Amino acid sequence: MENDNEHLGIIAVNYDKEYLKIKTLLKYWKILNSFFKYSISSIIAAFIDIIFFELFLHIKINISNKIMFATTLARIISSITNYTLSKKIAFKDKSNVLKTIIKYYTIAIIQMIMSGLAVTLICNLTNISEVFTKVTIDTCLFFIGYKIQRKWVFKTKSGSEIK
Repeated sequence: MENDNEHLGIIAVNYDKEYLKIKTLLKYWKILNSFFKYSISSIIAAFIDIIFFELFLHIKINISNKIMFATTLARIISSITNYTLSKKIAFKDKSNVLKTIIKYYTIAIIQMIMSGLAVTLICNLTNISEVFTKVTIDTCLFFIGYKIQRKWVFKTKSGSEIK
């Protein structure tokens, strides 16, 4: 009888270990799935951003910092797409729009300023194309933005981003 209880204990321990492995795998799957969907929504928004950046960069207007001007207008347009796709598809967020949109645009404005200033600085110091520089800078900001959106903007009600 004692031997049977030991076997049950071993089975229970093995079951718990397997359950934890599966739970951990599912958690990582949800994070990767969220990251993949965020990447797709960001790529769509990035194409919109780059197209409008290029368009606004070549508008014949007398402005002291055309890069910042083009960055701002392009980001305003692309951010609407990015917010909508991130909220509905990448993070499947059902929380209050006002609450998430304020957080989202807080990050978006900071990223836009960082992007515009970095592109301006690099282009003023080098002969590198504005569009190439912008794509490079915005790619770096993409990874930072994902982490912040997952942990702060679109986190779940339980307080953690993905369970």
